[in-house]
Amino acid sequence: MALFEQSPLSIQIMSPDGRIVQVNKAWENLWGVTLDQLDGYNILEDEQLKEKGVMPYIERAFGGQSVEIPLVHYDPNVTIPDLTRHVEPKRWTKAVIYPIKNSVGQVQEIVLIHEDITDRIRNEEQIKVNELSYNSLLENANDIIYSHDLLGNYISVNRAAEKITGYPLEELRKMNITQLIVPEHHERIRQVIESKFHDPTPSIHEFDLVTKDGRRITLEVNPRVSLIEKETLAIEGVARDITKRKQMENDLHKSEQRLRLAMQAAKIYSWEIDLLTQEVTYSENAAALSDLESLIKNFTEISEIIHPEDLEHSLEMYERALEGSGTFTHQYRVVNLTKGTFWNESHAVAVRDADGTPVRLIGITQNINERKMIEEVRLTWAARLEEAREEERRRLSLQLHDDIVQQLAVASIKLQRVEKKLVELLPEENAVFADLVITQELLHRNQISLRQMAQILHSGVLEQFGLAEAFRKFTQNVDTFLTDQPTAISLNFADNFPRLAPAVENGIYRTTQEAVINALKHSQAKSISVTLDIREGLAFVIVRDDGCGFDLERIESNGIGLASMYERAELIDATLNISSKEGKGTTVNLAVLLEKSRRKA
Repeated sequence: MALFEQSPLSIQIMSPDGRIVQVNKAWENLWGVTLDQLDGYNILEDEQLKEKGVMPYIERAFGGQSVEIPLVHYDPNVTIPDLTRHVEPKRWTKAVIYPIKNSVGQVQEIVLIHEDITDRIRNEEQIKVNELSYNSLLENANDIIYSHDLLGNYISVNRAAEKITGYPLEELRKMNITQLIVPEHHERIRQVIESKFHDPTPSIHEFDLVTKDGRRITLEVNPRVSLIEKETLAIEGVARDITKRKQMENDLHKSEQRLRLAMQAAKIYSWEIDLLTQEVTYSENAAALSDLESLIKNFTEISEIIHPEDLEHSLEMYERALEGSGTFTHQYRVVNLTKGTFWNESHAVAVRDADGTPVRLIGITQNINERKMIEEVRLTWAARLEEAREEERRRLSLQLHDDIVQQLAVASIKLQRVEKKLVELLPEENAVFADLVITQELLHRNQISLRQMAQILHSGVLEQFGLAEAFRKFTQNVDTFLTDQPTAISLNFADNFPRLAPAVENGIYRTTQEAVINALKHSQAKSISVTLDIREGLAFVIVRDDGCGFDLERIESNGIGLASMYERAELIDATLNISSKEGKGTTVNLAVLLEKSRRKA
């Protein structure tokens, strides 16, 4: 009885009618049930055993024969649902079943012994899966997987070798590595193979080979010594085609050289700020290109090199980059105690971690002192040119107002006198009187039109009060250009819009004036809006209409008005964008940097 209970094999004893009489602990552990839970179970009525074809073996045992039952995958949950305590109750078993007879040969009990081979079956299945996966991986790999003997004769290669070298597999397996590797690498590969017998540490090497169609490619190889059959040694490894990578590395190296030379020629150097430590690191050319006596090592020392008047704005740009878009472009002055003050321009971008927190600020800096001098000269000439234009407009305005308009007024007075005399001399010539009235009306209209044009040509309001008031005055005097269709003009001005340099204000005013007049003349718009705003260090003027729009490419090729707008924008270093679609209206967007355009006190 002790052997029965302690047996590692599952044992169950059944009566001749098929009921279970006794089981051992191993049986309960195998199936996850106890004997008292099997009330009513009869092995001869087990449908699962019938379906799996083993019932005839069992019936033979009940008939008096000892029988070995073949391999069965049995699930106790199918026979008696929800009884077993096992999460995965299915078991693979081999079994023997034999009868116990009395002295006269009658079957008294039947003993069934199970051998649980589930783990072995699963391991064998996993080995098969692994072999299939390995073979699939081997044949579908993008890299060459190979082995060759110590003389270099190939033993095995996978399908990738055929694709990379161009040689069929049957031909490759009959080749020697020296037939593929270029001659100048033969000695080196021999040394690598020899070294593997003394130092099995993994190592990577590069060799060139010639493909079947004559191309030279580069392979990255990781060889090792392997025992393949008993005491037979071989070299096996993985070879990756890195030809494109090598070409990219060479191209990148050349590109880096060109970039380094270009940065040196343009006096540009790069830098990086660790936002945790505030430590600043630079490119190797920074010291030579910075024109500073010494580079700061920590961002907290920034006040030592930036001009005091530009320091606050520089720190503001720095904070804005970290809190907002993560980028900034900034011009500022730096101070060299021996060389004086000069201008720098920096471009930077913030690098963030996975949580979106800025961790680094990477940027480049360029000495733009010469460019600033040229800009100042250009702005000076632009201001002089615009001043000359304004002077000419002022002269024309005065000529129109004080000369032509006055002459028309005199002509109108004389016509009135002629009309009075004709009434006395020819009281019945009504047709003549009608023509005189029409002529006087035309003279009056021309007086009004010329007076308005004179006001448009020269705006004294702009000089005295700035863009906002000049735009208000201008829109009140554009009736001359209104068609029969009424056009509403709305104005939207930022309260804090500053005064700009005279040349810049004139350029903005004239460009906006041209945009509004064009819309009134050609767009058939019901409404035009003029917006004056400040955003992210830029002063914006936006003119938008809901008119018929136009083909921008066709108009820009021969439009004098648009050409003059682009010319004025360039003179004041502004950005002009015009967008329009037929039937969708037109938008004119003019932007200037406030930092460069503010009016000097």
